[in-house]
Amino acid sequence: MTALSVYGELDAWQLEFGIYHRIKGVFPHAAIEELMSLPLEHDRSILKKAAHLMQAYAGKGYRADLLPLFPVSKEIKYQIIRR
Repeated sequence: MTALSVYGELDAWQLEFGIYHRIKGVFPHAAIEELMSLPLEHDRSILKKAAHLMQAYAGKGYRADLLPLFPVSKEIKYQIIRR
């Protein structure tokens, strides 16, 4: 389930704020502008940065830090073989 991961959230946020930017012509916050520049890749450092930026915009109550970085199947594989 991609949606229950930071990867899935990054994908959704980039879609949402891409549309927002096309309509308004600006991003609502500097953290969103930086989030939009991140590549959508299975890279742990990028996904950790994305979770941090999501919280910078939405606040500490938005618990992206509790989500697995990858979809569950990929996260389990990583935890077992560390690749």
